[in-house]
Amino acid sequence: MTDIKSNIYQRIMAVTDEVKSFGKDSRNDQFNFKYASVEQVVAVISPVCVRHGIVLLFEAEILPPATNKNKSGEIQLAMVIGKLTAVNAHDPSDRTAVSLPAAGFDTLDKGVYKALSGARKYAIFSMFNLMTGSDDPETNVDIS
Repeated sequence: MTDIKSNIYQRIMAVTDEVKSFGKDSRNDQFNFKYASVEQVVAVISPVCVRHGIVLLFEAEILPPATNKNKSGEIQLAMVIGKLTAVNAHDPSDRTAVSLPAAGFDTLDKGVYKALSGARKYAIFSMFNLMTGSDDPETNVDIS
């Protein structure tokens, strides 16, 4: 456990030192790649944050959707700006945040949830400077 007098940056550094990286526990069969699921990321990071006195708060601004066409027809592009705030549990005024955009494609109603999951996962990766290992194919997905 981190010293009660540690500031939020020292606490984040302690979490980063303890966690280091994530394995890829899920598979996208459509595009044939493995990835770290948001469920795994949250399950791993949450107890480590608790041990180091960090409360993680996630919020998102949902932007107007866009429509795109691919060979399967019309799909919706949901866009969000996710914000992850790390709060020192022993001094709630001691906090820092990271914000980043995310998008989710879907032909039905799951685009927003895909975008929220991506925003939350990558905000955690960014906040704690974590990685999933080798090149991440999620950055090279062809939706045509």
